Amino acid sequence: MRRGLSVITVRLFAVLSVGFASLLARPALAIPVFARKYQTSCTTCHTAWPKLNPFGEAFRRNGFRFPGDDSDERKQGVTRLGVDAYKKVFPNAIWPDSIPDSVPIAFGFIGGANAAMPGTSAAASSPGVLANPDGSPKTDAAGNVEHTGFFSLMGLTTEAHIWTGGTFNNSLSWFGEVTLSTDPSAPVDIERGYLIFDDILSDAVGQHVFNLLVGKNFPTITSFDNHSSYVVDGYVPEINLAPMVGGSGSFTPGINELDTVELNGTVVGRFDYSIGFNSGTNDYSGTAPGAPAAIPSVTPPSADAYAHVGFKLGGMRLDGEGGGQASDKPWAETALTVDVFGYHAESYYNNDLGGLLFDTSNTGGVAIRGQISSFELDVGAFDQLHSRADSSGVPISAATVWGEASYVVYPWLIPALRYEFTQINAANDPLFANGTNPALNRILPAVNFLIRPNVRVQLLAEIDQSKDAPPGGWSGAGSALGPEPLAEYATGKPTLETVTANLLYAF
Repeated sequence: MRRGLSVITVRLFAVLSVGFASLLARPALAIPVFARKYQTSCTTCHTAWPKLNPFGEAFRRNGFRFPGDDSDERKQGVTRLGVDAYKKVFPNAIWPDSIPDSVPIAFGFIGGANAAMPGTSAAASSPGVLANPDGSPKTDAAGNVEHTGFFSLMGLTTEAHIWTGGTFNNSLSWFGEVTLSTDPSAPVDIERGYLIFDDILSDAVGQHVFNLLVGKNFPTITSFDNHSSYVVDGYVPEINLAPMVGGSGSFTPGINELDTVELNGTVVGRFDYSIGFNSGTNDYSGTAPGAPAAIPSVTPPSADAYAHVGFKLGGMRLDGEGGGQASDKPWAETALTVDVFGYHAESYYNNDLGGLLFDTSNTGGVAIRGQISSFELDVGAFDQLHSRADSSGVPISAATVWGEASYVVYPWLIPALRYEFTQINAANDPLFANGTNPALNRILPAVNFLIRPNVRVQLLAEIDQSKDAPPGGWSGAGSALGPEPLAEYATGKPTLETVTANLLYAF
């Protein structure tokens, strides 16, 4: 985080004139499969794909169904697996069902290029080194060699996604996502695959109250989809505390796709909730202290649990019933939505010394979305407390605050500004220098362009400002690109790290 903005002005304009950029992973749930099924545009559910508009959020909550009678809206034919008469002779016959006439599959690609500013941590992978007037390598106050900036086109197509989703009948839905990546450690990954048993006990309690999700998915910790941001991938910031204290843990509430059993629903259209359990996440390998042999992996304890409750005032109901959305501006409404969430996790990590560490963490937070017509403001905060985040055994917590403001100027032009703040509270941890409480500020301005309803280009900058540092650096906080030079922790100077131009498209 070294250079001021004036140093990189020429490079910035060069980058903005060049095309498409770095990864915005994990596209959202409403996919082109549904556009074909209902013979409608992607903008029926999305504002700027993958971000969902109010109707799209209701469609997602309802198990990928239109409000009211979903069958009235479907334009795609189905093949029946049995006849309705089988219901009368059950259990002496298999309960009948149906599948779409056409294969419900969609494809998408993401990837790109980015520019790192000279002298920043983002440029640390550059082979070039900044030079003093005498030709010697330039170093900062801590003796770290400063690297030249770079612009790279590697990764223009980093990932390909294959999606499927739909409804078998009025009470059973499915969704799946397989990712093909250039990452040799995970060339093929089943990111999501789950069933939703919709409207359980609907005759007794009404529609949308009880839905059961079984399979691999993101934990539901707010009223909105995990990708409900115009700027970054995750609505709730990604804070991986274990790597920042020198370990290798990977727990992040709301981000990890995990094997999950979740009960969720909406009540009277204005309240929603979720409660679930999942497999947890581990990142341990090696020999534990005192262990007789190497332990290549540790089975997750499947003890993670989470819950959220939310309510919405004004605007479209959470279940979409009763209308309430302007057809000429499907993104616009006047509403206030408040969510409170909690997450308990138990995980095994490699600690900062490489030994086995069993850590429990408890997270509590709040998220608020306020919207007036085309203007939207999101704010939130959470605190994550770990019992053993490093070899000292001292509890450590990380407090996070975020906010995002956006305005839909035109249906195809949406500027946004996001701010994230993280502070690690570790004054009693001897591994932190002088009892410091490191803090990181991130400012992320962005402009989104919808080239077509299913093609989005985003210009994005990242400006970071740090105060002190955890032992493992800030690489585990959000999309920060790597540990910063030690001299930067004391200066507290805001620095433009990168400029990117993201591209997402699906069909």
